[in-house]
Amino acid sequence: MAVVFFGVFGIIGTYTGITYNTDSLDFGRWAFNLGESEALANSRVIGIVAAGLFGGYRIGIGAGVIAGLHRFSLGGFTGLACGISAVVAGLLAGLFHKKDRPLKLTTALLVGALAETVQMGIILLTASPFSRAWGLVQEIGLPMIAANGVGAALFLLIIRNVLHEEEKVGALQAQKALKLAESTVSHLRKGLSAQSAGQACRIIYEEVDVSAISMTDKNDILAHVGLADDHHKSGVPIQTDATKQVIRDGKMAIAGHEEIHCQTARCPLGAAVIAPLMKRQEVVGTLKFYVRSEKDISNVLIELIQGLSASSANNWNLPMRKERRNLLEKRK
Repeated sequence: MAVVFFGVFGIIGTYTGITYNTDSLDFGRWAFNLGESEALANSRVIGIVAAGLFGGYRIGIGAGVIAGLHRFSLGGFTGLACGISAVVAGLLAGLFHKKDRPLKLTTALLVGALAETVQMGIILLTASPFSRAWGLVQEIGLPMIAANGVGAALFLLIIRNVLHEEEKVGALQAQKALKLAESTVSHLRKGLSAQSAGQACRIIYEEVDVSAISMTDKNDILAHVGLADDHHKSGVPIQTDATKQVIRDGKMAIAGHEEIHCQTARCPLGAAVIAPLMKRQEVVGTLKFYVRSEKDISNVLIELIQGLSASSANNWNLPMRKERRNLLEKRK
């Protein structure tokens, strides 16, 4: 999916470029079918470089192949050279991919400029006649190197801003979790019972956008508030193997529709996040957030569950961020 996204981004960069006629020295707006004397000044490299920097050489090469084949199909005397350079740009950017390290703006700037410089070199080596290729590079080489370098850095900056917004959402969720913990802890301090669990679940359900909230001890369902309460009854033994596994392991888990083991055919609950309730390092029960399908389980929701648990005065601790990331990766 990432290959297609960045490949299409590269194609858009091609179409938003301008044509240059090496005979008449005229510039044009749109490029659909290029003549033998025409070439393109474009930002195709930005998408390909971004693919390699974020996803590694495989994603970079894949995006380069898509964007490169498209560029080759448009024709022009640099069609083959640009097609080849697109793949090379993806490979080159992949060499600078650092899986566990944040990307620097200077890295994106230099790699974008370097990829475009390599493209100019490939044009000189493969496009013919050489005099036409040389004239093209003299005319658009430096502007394209600078523009694509800056463009790659700006693209990275945009991605950083998006991630920063996600962090801000996470902080808001943590504040919300703290308030919920303060509201529920007075009930749960009395002990984990059907009454205290029911009160806590109702408070959480009114504040969190999920289909249902359930709470159990080690053996029984103590409360269920929300959708499907006509057949998801409290006071009965725990039904799902996933819940029993969480009680045994003390690790948060995601249960899909089949793992919920609901016997009602039209049950609206399609997935659940199951978190262990810990007291003095011992699992005493579980807290379950039900949603309609697994696609509704977002990073924000898991962040809220983690914050709610960590903020509890009863020391209900959920797995740390690393485990949360691993959990999301398994779902992918």
